[in-house]
Amino acid sequence: MAEVLLARSQGPVLLLAVHLCGTLSLRAIDLFNNNPDTVGLLVLKPCCLPRPQPDQLFTIGQHTFPGSEVKGTGRFVPHSEDETRWRGPPRWQLGPRFNRWVG
Repeated sequence: MAEVLLARSQGPVLLLAVHLCGTLSLRAIDLFNNNPDTVGLLVLKPCCLPRPQPDQLFTIGQHTFPGSEVKGTGRFVPHSEDETRWRGPPRWQLGPRFNRWVG
């Protein structure tokens, strides 16, 4: 991807990574970390992380951490034609996990 997208840029690139499902957020971070001379800024809003697996480790660059530190259980379920509702722990309980991504 870097060869196709970043090689064509004529200046610094802003990588806007919104609503990346699964492990695509990790790939966006890799793209940012592996191209410091081209990608000047990464704006990341991850979502839909894979369900927690026992002893799963994530590695981003030289940083490795257990999936249990960042993953929470729960999901949005249809409530009506125009609305979904959260089914899982209260969102305030997920704050520490969110902060692991952004901290």
